[in-house]
Amino acid sequence: MPVTLRFYAELNQRLPEARRHARFAHRCDLPAPVADVIAGLGVPMAEVDRVLVNGEAAGASRLLADGDDVAVYPTFSSLRTQRDRYLWPALALVPILLVWLMPQTLAGIAFALVRRTRPRWARFGPLVCAVIPTRGLGTAGISLGLVVFAEHPSIVRHELCHVITGMWLGWLYLPVYGLEYLVLGHARSWHERVTCWLERHASWRVRLLERRTM
Repeated sequence: MPVTLRFYAELNQRLPEARRHARFAHRCDLPAPVADVIAGLGVPMAEVDRVLVNGEAAGASRLLADGDDVAVYPTFSSLRTQRDRYLWPALALVPILLVWLMPQTLAGIAFALVRRTRPRWARFGPLVCAVIPTRGLGTAGISLGLVVFAEHPSIVRHELCHVITGMWLGWLYLPVYGLEYLVLGHARSWHERVTCWLERHASWRVRLLERRTM
């Protein structure tokens, strides 16, 4: 029985196309040190930071046996290079996102100034939004761009999900959702149903950021 290997991140560039980003079976003379097996596949051990054999950390001298499952991870610098490759394009999207959400965000800022309530900042996945405790809205909560108004902390997660689903409409969010709300009602609104689905399935947690005092 062969051993099964899976290489991660930049290490895949050392492998043939058919073996990249996937688990593959490899036949070799066993038992054999894991370092020899990895090097025999054309991956220098100098580029390897961590090896797991059957889910447990293993040293370079660990002898592999038939049926072992091996996961090979690159050095931190390699992972950082891969991360930076995608970081700058992602940051370039931030101004576009701000413009896309600008109308409702400006409406939210204006409404917050009228309410004169100090906001709390909350992180939800990749987003950081202003959360403003508010009563007397006639509704439990409302999201306006990156500004969320909520009567109770239990509604904050739902409204943050509204922020994400609202990104699909951008400048059209307020007129489209308003018309949909008037025609279909709150419970039958397509946008509301998608938001409820996201609230149930999203793995992100709401993290209220601490206020800092000078």
